[in-house]
Amino acid sequence: KGKITSMVTTRGCPFHCRFCVSKSIFKKYRSRSAENVIKEFEEIAKEYDSVFVVDDNFLFDKKRAEKIMDLLIEKQLNIEIWIAGIRVTDADANLFKKMKKAGVKSVEFGIESGNQEVLNYYNKKITLDQIRNAVALSKKTGFLTIGNFILGAPIETEKHMDDSINFAKELNLDFAFFYPYSYLKG
Repeated sequence: KGKITSMVTTRGCPFHCRFCVSKSIFKKYRSRSAENVIKEFEEIAKEYDSVFVVDDNFLFDKKRAEKIMDLLIEKQLNIEIWIAGIRVTDADANLFKKMKKAGVKSVEFGIESGNQEVLNYYNKKITLDQIRNAVALSKKTGFLTIGNFILGAPIETEKHMDDSINFAKELNLDFAFFYPYSYLKG
């Protein structure tokens, strides 16, 4: 809603997915303290109506994420929050409820593929059932739910790509984005 900006609360990701450039750019996972993040939210709320949190993996440290949500609830900043980077294995009913109460409107999952063989190739360390459960929990919580997919891995066949498209339909996501697999230096 209204005027929007973005913010980053962490750098990098502790996982090592084959396609990700994050480990080449950031070298290691680092996060800002909950208090530091809240100060930025307070500053943003003075001028903006919405904020897009563009971390690679916002919920990796669940205690930190819970503290941020608790502080957002306490501060009642009246700001709409969209979170770009959530790993399906971090989906948690209690945390999602706090996030909803804190003003989170949308969550975005890195699903990558609807085929387990391709997920394994990517070194995602997730399963199709974990994806189903995370998306269902997100929808049940009332979030706008977004899924990101990658097409064109070196091992990927037309059947694998069809699996991803059909899986996206099965999940009933609000938005499904498909990106081409591409090589970047590093």
